[in-house]
Amino acid sequence: MREMIKKFIFYSLMFVCFWGVNFSKAEEYGYVYLDLKEDVEEGTREEKRNRFISGVWELAQNYIKDVKEYDELLVGKSINKRFNEDFKNKYKKFNDIKSKEWEGYVRNGVKTYRIYKNIKEKLVNMVANIELPLVVSDDQYEMGEEEEYIESDKPLVIKNFKKIVAYSGKDKDVLSVEEKNARDQGVERPSEKMEKYRKLIIEKKWKELLNLYFSEVKDEIYKNPDMKADGTINNAKAVVLSKYQYTDEKGNIEGVILVEPSYKNILLFSGYDNEEKLEVSFEKSENIKDVEVKFVSPQQVAVKKGGNMLVYASKFPIYFKAKVEDRTKDVVLRPSVSVSVCLNDVCKRMNLEPSSKLKVSEKVEDTLYSSYVVSALMNVPDDFYKDRYKFGDLVWEKKGDGSLGGLRIDVKTSDIAGFDMFIIGNEAKYFSRQRLSLNGNNVVVRFDLEDLTFNPIGKEISFWVSTNKTKNYIHKQVVKEMSLFDINSAKMSWGILGFAFLGGILLNLMPCVFPVLFLKLLSYTKLGKLDATQVRKNFVLNVAGIWVSFAIIAFILSAIKWFGNAIGWGMQFQNIYFLVAILWVV
Repeated sequence: MREMIKKFIFYSLMFVCFWGVNFSKAEEYGYVYLDLKEDVEEGTREEKRNRFISGVWELAQNYIKDVKEYDELLVGKSINKRFNEDFKNKYKKFNDIKSKEWEGYVRNGVKTYRIYKNIKEKLVNMVANIELPLVVSDDQYEMGEEEEYIESDKPLVIKNFKKIVAYSGKDKDVLSVEEKNARDQGVERPSEKMEKYRKLIIEKKWKELLNLYFSEVKDEIYKNPDMKADGTINNAKAVVLSKYQYTDEKGNIEGVILVEPSYKNILLFSGYDNEEKLEVSFEKSENIKDVEVKFVSPQQVAVKKGGNMLVYASKFPIYFKAKVEDRTKDVVLRPSVSVSVCLNDVCKRMNLEPSSKLKVSEKVEDTLYSSYVVSALMNVPDDFYKDRYKFGDLVWEKKGDGSLGGLRIDVKTSDIAGFDMFIIGNEAKYFSRQRLSLNGNNVVVRFDLEDLTFNPIGKEISFWVSTNKTKNYIHKQVVKEMSLFDINSAKMSWGILGFAFLGGILLNLMPCVFPVLFLKLLSYTKLGKLDATQVRKNFVLNVAGIWVSFAIIAFILSAIKWFGNAIGWGMQFQNIYFLVAILWVV
């Protein structure tokens, strides 16, 4: 009950904080002026800033005033009637467009203000009318002591039974026992906490209420006696969170290790140079076996030395799943997270060992962190998504001079939107960021080599594949040497030349070309009047003319590209002016 009230208070207050926010659109007939006059004419920069702040403050005050005014004037659904004419008289600078816009802002503000007042009234009444548990004397509690057994031949009738039974299942009885236990331990009682909430709400001290709420949530995570957070100041900290109070029906435990680097620090996911990768071990845990660990997607960071470094720069979960060996005993989760923490190119190895104790329980209940564990599971790699991606050969492309170039892999997927793929593992440091080329459902992914001393041929490379950071899958494949007949290469290959030649043959067999070939042959021979030597000469000159013409076109395009412009052959057929001109030529 208390947790429900806390959550209700929190989300209600979040609504309160943003009730007056309005996102305005640009004026249809507005103008923006760039004033380059000196400050002498209109005052100093400080004076301008003060005028701007005072203008914004005045506008905000007018808005709040109008919202409260029309909340009283237009009761109920009458707020939907037109009242923009009032603003023309009230604000002389408003034109028709501005007054209509202001009317819309005020109307939305009134509706939001009424929702806020309704929620606040219900919230205050609910908290004010909660019946707080009372701490009664000890003889009012059933503490489980044995009573004297009295033999009797007649039924025993109890006429005076007024004891509070611990954990009877009723909220009031449970709270009463919690009150007594808190009193006996000399700690703050639940009723005292609830009284704090009630007082802050009635006094409308929203900021203090939020601070109190967040401090209690933080205490529940980091100060729980069965949960120990581990961390080093100015580096990182970690805490282990379980999805269930103990196990599920199958004896499984699910949870996350929540790791958070401190300000400006980053944690390495994969190794780089002499730094080792992130590793997790559950060897020090008790009463669990068959532990499975999965990571969420890391970030790519370019390094001055070259290549990529895969890191975590903010709070992230490490998902785990395990089986309980003996369900009659408690479970102690004590993972060991070995990680390299880096700051300003200086890294140090740390070993975080948070812990959490799960006590034996027959009833399966979720913890406060169950939804967070579920969301973490949705963002870890899973073989379930393997069929969504079809991978071609992973080949090692060569440059025109025969030197090593980079990796290329072709991927076919229906989830083309938001597709991403990058190298994980130590090999990432040898390559630049991925380059994606999209064509329908096909993606060509390339990784350019930055370290020429590295030769990946024959090595297995691991890739992180995802769509919109979800549907994650780890793909592993061995690098092959590019075939001389590879038609997907970025460079010229025999395969590309072969298909180009075949395409030329097919073009000559088209109905619009094939009949013309006979006319061209007749022109070479002048209807059979020329001898063989002259015919060969005409053929050679014609072929040379074709080669020279295309060489000139290639030279012009290469020159344009050399000056940094993007151009290719065929692009002109998408230009309306070129099409009109060539139409008249034809």
